[in-house]
Parts: sequence; C-alpha cells; structure tokens
Amino acid sequence: MVKQLKLILALLLLPACLGSAEALGRIVLGGARADTVWVPILAGAGCWLAIYLLLPKPMLVYVFGHELTHALWTLAMGGRVRASKHPQREVT
Repeated sequence: MVKQLKLILALLLLPACLGSAEALGRIVLGGARADTVWVPILAGAGCWLAIYLLLPKPMLVYVFGHELTHALWTLAMGGRVRASKHPQREVT
C-alpha cells in the first residue's frame, strides 16, 4: 500500500520536476555569457574547495553543535537535559 502511494506521489510531482529543470536550463543558458555572474560564482566555489581540502575539519565544533541540537530538541519536547551518568574517560 505504501509503495503505491509513493508511486502516485512521484507521478504527481513529475510535472513540477520537469518544469523546474526547464527553468534552470533557461537560466543557465541565458546567463552563459554574463561574466559578472559566473566569475564570482566560480571564484567562490574555488575558494570553498581550497578551504575544504587544505584546512583541518572542525570536529570539536561539529560535535558540540550536534549534541546541542539534541539538548534543544529535548527541551522543546518537554524533556530534561542532565549530565551523563558515565563521564567519558580520557584515552592515553
């Protein structure tokens, strides 16, 4: 039953996907010669790629943000946030 509903939904969304693809194609083809658009976009993409490949990944910030979202959603749903019963030990 669920597979049939997904198929129906996919078929109903197909015209919207085709329309979006056509609109994107027109935008890309229409702005192909506009240096004022493509140069900054490509420069920004190149800078992002260089930073991504050359700098270390900020795992401490990522883990803190990830755990913070757990705490915020717990509070939003009426739960309590407390310290862990088993603090992590340092590995030497």
